[in-house]
Amino acid sequence: MCCMQVVLLAITPRLDDWSNLQVWLEQSANPVASIGNIGASCAMAVLINWSTARVLAISTPVTYLILGHCKTCLNIILGYIVFGAQVEVRNVIGVAIAVMGLMAYGAARCYSSR
Repeated sequence: MCCMQVVLLAITPRLDDWSNLQVWLEQSANPVASIGNIGASCAMAVLINWSTARVLAISTPVTYLILGHCKTCLNIILGYIVFGAQVEVRNVIGVAIAVMGLMAYGAARCYSSR
């Protein structure tokens, strides 16, 4: 186990405000399902960290950076679709700029390898 994980495991319970979690569980319709959702979220976070390590092992840091931007754009877009968030012009412009940057990077990398 990594030193940082041990430190976080020791410090986090003392720093977090657990009363908010208790209020949230009391207000939720199904507390067991809510705790299951938290567990599923934690499991997905572990998978994301593992996949990050795998991507960095087989690619360059720049490729990882571009992949991170792509992931952020997808999260924003899926947030609008799944949660029905209101689309703002500023957010759409940001996603469009990020996607254009991804395409420009891909084109530049393709042409530089020739």
